[in-house]
Amino acid sequence: MRFKQYLNEGSIKNILSGIGKMSSGKMKTVFKKSFDKMIKIIIDNNIESDFLNIINKNLKTNYKSLKQLQALKESNLNEDFKNFLTFWKGETFPALSIFPTLQIWFEIDKLFSGVNIVDLDWKKMAVYGLLWILILTGQHIRLFKKWKKENPQDWENEGKPGIFKKGKKEDI
Repeated sequence: MRFKQYLNEGSIKNILSGIGKMSSGKMKTVFKKSFDKMIKIIIDNNIESDFLNIINKNLKTNYKSLKQLQALKESNLNEDFKNFLTFWKGETFPALSIFPTLQIWFEIDKLFSGVNIVDLDWKKMAVYGLLWILILTGQHIRLFKKWKKENPQDWENEGKPGIFKKGKKEDI
C-alpha cells in the first residue's frame, strides 16, 4: 500500500505535535477533512466492508454502510460524555465541599471528648478551612459567570454600573 511510507514514528510525532498546536475549531476542521479523505480512499480501494467490520467489532456497533458512519453528528457522539460530565460536576462539588468541613468538625468534636483547646490540630483546621473557602468561592464564581452569561440584561441593570466597572455612576 502506498500509505505505508507515512507509518513511521517520526511522521506520526510530527502529525501529533502539529495537532497539539491547533485550536479546537481548526482541529475539528482538519479531522473532518481527514475523515472525508479517508472515506474516499476506502471507497476507491473497495475496502468498505473490511473497514466496517473493524469498526463494528471494536466499537460494538452494527453499521451497514459508510453513509451511516458519515451521517453521525459530533453532538450525538459526545452526548453521553457530556451527560456524564454534567452529572460528575453536579456530584463532585457537594462531595468535595463536605470533606474539609467534616475534618474541621472532627477536630472540634475532640473538645467534647475532653481535649483542651490547645491540643486541637490548628494547622489541620486552617488547611481544611482554607480548602473549604476555596471550593465554595470557586463554586460561587462559576455560578455567577453562568448567571451573567444567561442573564445579560440583568447584568447590565444590576452588576455593570459602578465605580469598579465604568467609573463614577452618573446621576439620573
